[in-house]
Amino acid sequence: MRRKTLLAVSLLVAFSMLATSLNAAKLSEATLKKKKEGWYPTGLPLINYTTDTGLGYGLRLYLYYNGSREDQYFDTAPYFFQMYIQYFATTLGRYYHEVNVDMPYFMKTKFRIRAAFAYDKNLNANYFGLGSEAADQKLTNPVTGEEYDTYEDYEEEFLKSDNKQNY
Repeated sequence: MRRKTLLAVSLLVAFSMLATSLNAAKLSEATLKKKKEGWYPTGLPLINYTTDTGLGYGLRLYLYYNGSREDQYFDTAPYFFQMYIQYFATTLGRYYHEVNVDMPYFMKTKFRIRAAFAYDKNLNANYFGLGSEAADQKLTNPVTGEEYDTYEDYEEEFLKSDNKQNY
């Protein structure tokens, strides 16, 4: 497992270095005219509905820093700093909260720093155990402790009249 992780991190670093060594395209003149200087906040309401998770609601707040027009990469970077904080919940117990930071041209270099921290909880998520061994486990009667090879055997035993009283 460590080798796979080390390989993945090495490939990520190599790709990041390659990607940052490429020249970025300049922003269009129309975009540069509209681009704000300095710090500014903005927000985004979040709302959705599904039958699985119910009504979803939340908010995402952004904070941007664009620098000044005299900065070296002002005409190529969409921003120098972006951070957002998200709160999202649903009526049926799904929660997804996140803090995300993106800093292209970190400290006036061609390097980019990204970080994300997320909290994801689903009160109604199905759980089938860990690994393929969990799928091979026998069904166990919680009262008697007896094990069954198939669901049909378990159901047949459960439907017997003397076991119904134990539940």
